[in-house]
Amino acid sequence: MEFLDIVPEWPGSAHDSRIFQNSRIYMRYLEHQLNGILVGDAGYPCLPFLMTPINNPVTDEEITYNNIQSRTRNIVERTYGVWKRRFPCLSRGLTTKLLCSTIIVVACAVLYNMSLRFNDNLPDDDSDEEQDEDVHVPEPNWQPADGFAFREALSVCLMHKNYKSIFILLHNFLLFEKQT
Repeated sequence: MEFLDIVPEWPGSAHDSRIFQNSRIYMRYLEHQLNGILVGDAGYPCLPFLMTPINNPVTDEEITYNNIQSRTRNIVERTYGVWKRRFPCLSRGLTTKLLCSTIIVVACAVLYNMSLRFNDNLPDDDSDEEQDEDVHVPEPNWQPADGFAFREALSVCLMHKNYKSIFILLHNFLLFEKQT
């Protein structure tokens, strides 16, 4: 999995959700410049383009949705692990000034992406990298319930393994996004 957007200038104490809501990729989704759906952990808001886990799932549909959502999110977490193994300075923490640290983080992301394109894997990368699936403030145009309604419809379709309905649901969502 490649890095498509990176926001290195925030301190480590900043919450991921705050960083995301101030990122270019978030703004591009709000302005309907990007299609697709992101996955995030429970610390993120549930939006039509950002699927988060259901708190305290009760039904089989909700439990199945959370399992699938978690497995999808694990791809991202594994990518961070591989990235930090390739560039140990990211795991140890940088002791440089902020400007230098942001340059180092961006350079590590660019070099990581290049290593993927040139198929330059670390010796123990093979066990961690599986087939990756393309599946991660101003007020959005959606009502707060839109993300929850979309997530609920998606979880019901997943439970019944109704992949045609999932395709139609996603297709209609992307059409709606382009029209607004």
